[in-house]
Amino acid sequence: MGKQAFEKKLEALQSLDSHGLRKALADQNNFYVGKAARRAAALNATELIEPMLAAFARFHDGGAEADPKCWAKVDLLQALYDLGHRDPQVYRSAFRCIQLENVWGGKEDSATHVRALAAVALVDCSLDPIQLLRTILPGLTDSAKGVRLETIRALARLGRWEGELLLRQKALTGDSDPEVLGTAFSAILEFDQQDAVQFIGSFLENDDEPTRLEAAASLAQARHLQAFATIMKRWAMILTQEMRRTIVISLGASPLDEAKDFLLDIMKQGDIGHAVWAVTALAAGRHREDLRATVSHIVDQRRDRQLAQAFREEYI
Repeated sequence: MGKQAFEKKLEALQSLDSHGLRKALADQNNFYVGKAARRAAALNATELIEPMLAAFARFHDGGAEADPKCWAKVDLLQALYDLGHRDPQVYRSAFRCIQLENVWGGKEDSATHVRALAAVALVDCSLDPIQLLRTILPGLTDSAKGVRLETIRALARLGRWEGELLLRQKALTGDSDPEVLGTAFSAILEFDQQDAVQFIGSFLENDDEPTRLEAAASLAQARHLQAFATIMKRWAMILTQEMRRTIVISLGASPLDEAKDFLLDIMKQGDIGHAVWAVTALAAGRHREDLRATVSHIVDQRRDRQLAQAFREEYI
């Protein structure tokens, strides 16, 4: 089929009813089937769940030849989830999916988004919590960053102490990507278990600078006064500029009034470079509009060109 004809076929999906979409889901073209699944979800066509499951199994078993780039599997999974399908079988299968495809210089796994979606969906399925933990545990060491991130978020959503212990183990064993560690740190703090702040605080002494920065950012953004106090103790020490910048910027996301007051104090009497970071932090935070006049007044009082420029960029 030519490009123009295929585009017309895709466009026609928008006018198909449930009967027409059932036929579309049996099509051989993976991209077309994925779009049909999205259309079915938009129509809340729960009667199409069974043919969508059949389509997923067909493309899953067919591998890269049937579903290059996993276009069908990704859209089918998302549509099934949006339609409220909560039987874990399809998501378990998806979470184990690896699809290596030829790319320049070797092979690449195109199923990473499939596994990430499955991790999200599995939390809402009818699985015993321990079964769920056993199922998604491999995601913590998945080769794909996105899968590791979604597995951490899934464990956080589960909200069980067993999941928190797995996240602590992940933090202790480390990760090649700082963002993954930072996500784990934040999730541990959200569990609010005993000595969580102390546990994350211990990473401020880590030999790896990115790990130290992620720990500082997680503590600065936390809702715990103890976490804020830990950061303030760290601020009083001799820190690198990058650590100071990380703390200031991250405090902008804190829900604590103490963090807001600290940032305003930096603006009033801190180093100009730090004051510029504080403007950025406050502009991105929850107090942005409430503090606009206060921030503007402090900027006027300090009469610094760099600070005034930062205010214009962030607020105007």
